[in-house]
Amino acid sequence: MNSKVKTIINIIGFYIGWWACVLGTANDNLYLGPAAFFTGEKFGAIEFHLSALFSGLVIAIVYGISMPAIYFLNRHLGLDS
Repeated sequence: MNSKVKTIINIIGFYIGWWACVLGTANDNLYLGPAAFFTGEKFGAIEFHLSALFSGLVIAIVYGISMPAIYFLNRHLGLDS
């Protein structure tokens, strides 16, 4: 398969999975997001080239930066009452 076509399919699959997670959670169907992920993974539409260690490191860095920023913004906007 052409690299550009595979990239487009991967992007579309990501958005389908993302919306499945969001709408599934909003409608109390918590299984929709994981079902979309495993369906896409079965057909080879979703590819992850990250190791578990690197994935955990990325999540920890994003969480470590975003949480203090959220507390700072809440305090600055007066929402921490």
